[in-house]
Amino acid sequence: LARALGDAVRVKVVDVARDAVRNGAAAARRLRLDVAFEVEDAAADFGEEADVVVALHACGHLSDVALAHAVHHRAGCVICPCCFSSNPHLRVPRTGEAVP
Repeated sequence: LARALGDAVRVKVVDVARDAVRNGAAAARRLRLDVAFEVEDAAADFGEEADVVVALHACGHLSDVALAHAVHHRAGCVICPCCFSSNPHLRVPRTGEAVP
């Protein structure tokens, strides 16, 4: 997002995992991307406006937290849970196919 949208958006990454934040920040520096990284609980009130909330690895209650942030900021949202492959009975419908 930071590369595609450039100065049109401010990207802030929040994660409770210090290693993930450290690795992400290093990658952003290496790619010369203006991205803010913070070790924080996802349920915290960040006090900043958002146009889009993107939640990666947001399984279970984290999906609810991300949706709450999006609703609070009247923002769009993208939620990507990480447990999809752990549930082989789930499948992605093809274009035009009804969702079961």
